[in-house]
Amino acid sequence: MQEYGERTGVSIPGVLSLDITLNIYVHFPNFGNKPSPFRFVYITDSVIINRMEGVKDEYIIHLFYQERREQEAFRLLMNKYKERLYWHVRKILISHEDTDDILQNVFVKIWQGLKEFRYESKLYTWMYRIATNEALNFLNEKRRKVYGNSDEISDFLENTLESDPYFSGDDIQKELQRAILTLSDRQRVIFNMKYFDDMPYEEIAQVLDVAVGTLKATYHNAVKKIEASLKIVDTLN
Repeated sequence: MQEYGERTGVSIPGVLSLDITLNIYVHFPNFGNKPSPFRFVYITDSVIINRMEGVKDEYIIHLFYQERREQEAFRLLMNKYKERLYWHVRKILISHEDTDDILQNVFVKIWQGLKEFRYESKLYTWMYRIATNEALNFLNEKRRKVYGNSDEISDFLENTLESDPYFSGDDIQKELQRAILTLSDRQRVIFNMKYFDDMPYEEIAQVLDVAVGTLKATYHNAVKKIEASLKIVDTLN
C-alpha cells in the first residue's frame, strides 16, 4: 500500500469554514471480501475522529436547537460524518475534485435542513439520502450537458479511475472496479452500500426511498452482472 494525502474543505458562507487533510492508505479489496473498496487509515486528526465516534446524534441535534450553539453542533456533526459522506460520494463520482464540490452542496443542504429534522429516519441515513441525491443529480446533469444523455459517462468514470493517483490495486481489483462501472448509477449505489458498506436493506431503502424487495432484486442482478463481466475478462486473458 502507498500513502497519499488529499485536502478538502467545506465552507458555508456566514456560518463556518472547515478545512481538513486526509492522509490515507488506499487499496481495493478482492471481490468476495467485505471491506470498503476505499480502505483508509487516518494519520492526522485520528484522536478527534475516534472521539467523535462516541458522540451521539441525539446530543448533536439537542445542541443544535440550543441558542447560539448551532455552529458548535454542526462542527461536531461534520467531524463525525465528513469522511463517511466523502467516501460515499467518491464511490459514485470517482473523482476527488467532483466529490469535493458536491460535498460542499451536501453540507449546505444538511445545514439548511437540520432545523426541520424530526427523526423520521436516522440522522445518518437522512444525510446519506442528501449525499446520494446530490451525487446522482450531478452525474445526470453531466450526462445530459456533456454526453447528450449517452452512456459515454461510464467511459469517463473508468478513465478517471485509471488516471487517479489516489487509487491503487492489482489487476484483479481494477477489473472489479471496471465491472462495477458497467452498472447503472442506481445499481452501483445499491451494490456499494450493500456489498462494501454492509448496510442493511432496510437502511438502504430509507436512503433511496425504494422497497426492500426491489433493492434485493437490484442487488442480485448487479452481482450477476459483475460476475459475468469478470468471467468475460478472465476468458479474454
